[in-house]
Amino acid sequence: MTLGLAGRRIVVVCGSGGVGKTTVSAAIATTLARKGARTVVMAVDPAKRLATSLGLPHEPGERSTVDAGGGATLEALLLDTKRTFDELVERHAGSPERRDHILENRFYQRIAATLSGTYEYMAMERLYELATSEDWEAIVIDTPPTRSALSFLDAPRRMTDFLGGKMFRWLAWPSRAAGRAGMRGASMGARVLSRTVGRIAGTDLLTDTAEFLAAFDGMYEGFKQRAADVYALLSEEETGFVVVTAPERASLDEAGHFVERLTSSKMHLAGVVVNRWVRAPAIAAPSETIEELAGGSAEHRATAACLEVAERMRAIEARGRAAVEPFGAAYPEIPLTVVPELPLDVHDREGLDMVAGHLFGRAVETPEAREAR
Repeated sequence: MTLGLAGRRIVVVCGSGGVGKTTVSAAIATTLARKGARTVVMAVDPAKRLATSLGLPHEPGERSTVDAGGGATLEALLLDTKRTFDELVERHAGSPERRDHILENRFYQRIAATLSGTYEYMAMERLYELATSEDWEAIVIDTPPTRSALSFLDAPRRMTDFLGGKMFRWLAWPSRAAGRAGMRGASMGARVLSRTVGRIAGTDLLTDTAEFLAAFDGMYEGFKQRAADVYALLSEEETGFVVVTAPERASLDEAGHFVERLTSSKMHLAGVVVNRWVRAPAIAAPSETIEELAGGSAEHRATAACLEVAERMRAIEARGRAAVEPFGAAYPEIPLTVVPELPLDVHDREGLDMVAGHLFGRAVETPEAREAR
């Protein structure tokens, strides 16, 4: 079965780290570009060989034009988390003074790159900008590598909960109370928390945090509304999610949780890709024969070694099948596409074309080839 991307302008490729999301994203993007769509792909952590071969950006924030083959091109950009966060602050600051006060704050500079959920949140923010401010017919997003695919959907809530949480309000209290009742007017809890954090983390950190929150005060609702807008974009009919997983039980269990979350959130699943499926060769021999060959000539020993490798591959394939078949039975309505483990590392357009052939079920015809036909 192939991916269901018909009518999708935005393709969000998700999955836990290490399952091949970037390769699948690149294969989808080059395919859409060769079909004639004005395409942009946002990469997050491309492998060096793939980035070099395709001409993908090497530095965060960079853009480059990529040759998709057959005269087609696409644009690729590399997510810059810090710059995206800075632009979001600039949009909601309301004044150059507040903007500069936040951007120069040491606490902000720490959390802009390290806060849990920032990477995923800023990936969605950049997606929103591409979808609403630029003229693209196809947008492919390679989501950040995380331990859990659900991190991408949970990022807006985690970010806004963090910035609007009670602890932050308590930490900001001394700055807000200055000039009014002073620290004496704070609740006992706020005074204790302030003194405790000051002793553990240092008064400089506490001061930086309070100053950041004082400057941030009034911007929270803007951030919250923006997060809601991004979430709404992900729920639209033109947005399709592709979940990439490995032929392993743990990875497929996580993919199942993600599928259920997408369904309950009324988002649209374009398909699940089981990547790097191991196919065993048809060659086989009884164990007795292998043992006999292993004690013979050099040629016989080499044959025995090949047969033993084939046996191991059959065991791996059987284990993968035992993991995939229950998943397919649990979600029979979902397009399930298997991409085999390729002989060589996918690092060029030829390799991507092989992946795309499995994703879309056939060779991709370029606009020039259609015109010639």
